Amino acid sequence: MANGNADVTAEVKKAMSAGEFASAADVGARLLKTHSRNTLLSVMTSVAEIHAKRFSRAGARLKRLIADVSPSDQYFAPILQNLHEYARITGDFSAVVQVLESKRQKQNAHPIYSEAIANLVLERLNQQGMARLYSKDIFHAIELLEKLPADYPRAREAKEVLARLYVHCEVTDKAFSLLTELVAANPDDRALRLFQLSALAISGEVEAAKKCALSLIDDYTDIGPRPYLVLCYLSPLALPENSEQVLEAYLADTRNPVIDRFQAAFALGAMAESRNDMKTAFSRYQAGHAISAAIAPYDINKDLTSFERIRALLNQTVQHGEPRSMHKDEAPTPIFIVGMPRSASTLAESILGAHADVHGAGEIGDFAHIVWEVTGVKDVADQMAKLGKAEIHEIRRRYLAALRGYAPDARFVIDKNLGNLTRVGLIRMIFPTAPIVYMRRNPVATCVSIYTTPFVNSMRYADNLDDLAAYYRAAEELMTEFVETDKHNTVFELEYETLVADPETVGRALFTHCGINWDSSCLEFYRSEKVSRTASMLQVRRPLNSDSVAKWRRFEPYIGPLMMLDDDHGAVQEMRAS
Repeated sequence: MANGNADVTAEVKKAMSAGEFASAADVGARLLKTHSRNTLLSVMTSVAEIHAKRFSRAGARLKRLIADVSPSDQYFAPILQNLHEYARITGDFSAVVQVLESKRQKQNAHPIYSEAIANLVLERLNQQGMARLYSKDIFHAIELLEKLPADYPRAREAKEVLARLYVHCEVTDKAFSLLTELVAANPDDRALRLFQLSALAISGEVEAAKKCALSLIDDYTDIGPRPYLVLCYLSPLALPENSEQVLEAYLADTRNPVIDRFQAAFALGAMAESRNDMKTAFSRYQAGHAISAAIAPYDINKDLTSFERIRALLNQTVQHGEPRSMHKDEAPTPIFIVGMPRSASTLAESILGAHADVHGAGEIGDFAHIVWEVTGVKDVADQMAKLGKAEIHEIRRRYLAALRGYAPDARFVIDKNLGNLTRVGLIRMIFPTAPIVYMRRNPVATCVSIYTTPFVNSMRYADNLDDLAAYYRAAEELMTEFVETDKHNTVFELEYETLVADPETVGRALFTHCGINWDSSCLEFYRSEKVSRTASMLQVRRPLNSDSVAKWRRFEPYIGPLMMLDDDHGAVQEMRAS
């Protein structure tokens, strides 16, 4: 594309320098009527339109530009950069990827387009959160990056994106191999080494993660608390002698990033807990939650109102008769494990997932994501209200296709995204006969475990013990009502304490409920190579035990608001026994 007289951009530059982006966009659009071939003017106009929040105009302009210019053009890089920014702001990833894919095929698979497509796919995953999603776009991006020529000038950056996509898809062997290669070639890249540490830790690679953490601590005096936090939970005996002093300094210095101070507080809490100093441990966990609470305001009443709306809609779906979708499910059969965090859901998935017919997909986000895409709203109650036959059919089709993507040959696929606890009404409407395993554990034990765990995605309701107790009660009330209106006997209430006390009996009943043939070897799930990517990853590598049943009692003097839950639990147990 030819470049016209650069002076024509002067008026646009002046308006942009003054921060008058709407005016700059108007001027640019006017000038382009007579200077349509001026690439610089087009780029500047699109940037002004983005800043002026005229996203549809900017997107259309940038898509035309990227389709017209070649990678050798001097303006190609800023066009690509602004197109990425447009997609990031608007979420219009699919359309941008489609434009780039079309250009890639026309340009004889020029590697810059492969990298750009992969970058957009990764950005979209980052925006969607931590939950794993099945997408053909992800695997296409991986394939494109794997085929990049060895002499590609940006091979290093492309390989890092590839490693992150491997980690997301749990292609751990390739991820760890590639990260080892990248770190060896770039030993001074702290961000890369910290990502390697996180990938190893979340995958339960204890020895490799320990080695990586200690190496970071040795190499950098200012590495931050993350390596110490990993060691606290994976290998506390390996912590350097001065760890507590280092972490106390991180916590005390309010100039440090919030995430560093949060991690330091929880690491100190774990260290105090390991030496049975529960008073200090609780104070450190409390400090961590105070840091989390200060990030942004949280109103428990919004969550409680949401629970009430879901319950009301749940009752309406029961009163209206049979669920809206009763046709026979296609393969595979989804098994939903729901419950509060730290309620032993990982244990249940590990036992079921050890069976040859079952694939444990983990905490996948496909159900929530597909429902959101189909209904166009994010609030669960609003989603329930909008569901009709057409929406139900489309959600079923897409969700089952995703499950087949995870495990093409499995008869059953487990979805243990605990956020599905608030979506049980949606599950009933969309998959009325699907087995649901409702995890129950002593409520105080559950809440104490939530309070003392540094989740990657913060549980905001846990920052205050009164809020935590209120949230737990609301969730329990929702599930109690759901079970009471369970016409098709889809819910299996699985109590952690009963499971560890009599795994054979409870395990048989669980398998029967889900329609799976009993296999006693599944109780030896800890021998399986399948890895759980949750905060419970270490527990699932050990045989069934009751070590955690009464662990919460060590915190009893400090958790006043939670103790009322124990009274509630006792009353419920007595009622059930009678």
